Amino acid sequence: MENNILHGGKRAHTIKHKDYVPTVSDNFSANVVVDGSTVNFGLWDTAGQEDYNRLRTLSYRGADVFLLAFSLISKASYENIANKVRAF
Repeated sequence: MENNILHGGKRAHTIKHKDYVPTVSDNFSANVVVDGSTVNFGLWDTAGQEDYNRLRTLSYRGADVFLLAFSLISKASYENIANKVRAF
């Protein structure tokens, strides 16, 4: 499996995982200087399964941006994400 990670907004790096193990959530953080001010970018990767709906909403508090991911080759994946957006 390949994951693309955007680094510094300028280039994408590809990381290959031999054995993917799904998690309920994971988070990443980086401090970036923007116009002379340090900004903390935090990314919370949460599980998409319905079993985790209540747990997932805890990570929304204080969020300024949401990134929604879906498969470009699966119409069902797109429809699923569209339904989740309507729930807000």
